[in-house]
Parts: sequence; structure tokens; C-alpha cells
Amino acid sequence: MVDQPLHERLSHLEGWDGMDIEDRFLAARKAGVLDVLNLDGFTYETIVEFAELDKEGPGKLKESEIDAYLERYITDPDELSCGYYLLWDIDQLNSDDVIQLLSEHFPELEIGEDEDFDTWVRAYVRRARLGNLADRGTSTAEPGKM
Repeated sequence: MVDQPLHERLSHLEGWDGMDIEDRFLAARKAGVLDVLNLDGFTYETIVEFAELDKEGPGKLKESEIDAYLERYITDPDELSCGYYLLWDIDQLNSDDVIQLLSEHFPELEIGEDEDFDTWVRAYVRRARLGNLADRGTSTAEPGKM
């Protein structure tokens, strides 16, 4: 995921405000920007510790109590190294927040303050792809042959 050029990674974020929480998580994960968006991933063990701290009354946590606590988080069940991310944190991020955090982390993106996020992402990705095509067009192949 992070091996991709930045413009390809950011293309996953297009439509952010219209996405549900799960789609936002997957988009940010595919784009490799969970940390850029200040989304902290927790281990299963840490989640259990959080649940124990919130538990009312003595005794060991029941599996059903842990499961109920885990419902507050999202993870990629197919990727064992993926952390658990708080759904509420993802839900609170709107496209204005995303644009702010991206511009702080990637100043080379030159995102204007009043930019519409989806319009900006589409234009950025399109420009970068056209630039890549133009670069390929300047190969050392014989003129007229590619």
C-alpha cells in the first residue's frame, strides 16, 4: 500500500464525507494514512485492558463483555498485524480535518485552505497521472513507436 505513489494512495480518500465509517477506515488504510489522520491503532491486549478499566464490579471479564467492548473498534480481520481503531475517532473526521492533516504532513501537496476535498483529490490524482503519462511519452524509443 505505502509502496504506491502518493497520488495513487490518496485516490482512495475521494468521497470521504459520503463514506460510512467502515469505508473510511478501509480508504485510510489503503492510502496508508491512518497515522497521518491521527488514528491510533491498539492491540487486542490493550483493548482488553481498556475494558478491564471500564468494568464495573469485581471479577474477571467475561468473553461477552470483551466482545461488547470490541464493538467500539474496527480492524482488518484478514490482517493479523492490523490494530484496532476506535470507530468514534474515524466518524469524527470530516474532509476538512483530512485536508488539514494531509497538508500538515505532506506540505508538498499545496492544498489551499478553501479547497473542496473531493475536487482537490480528483484534480491532484489526475494531474499526477497525466504527469506520469507525459514522462513515459519521453522515452528513448524511436519516434512514432512506443
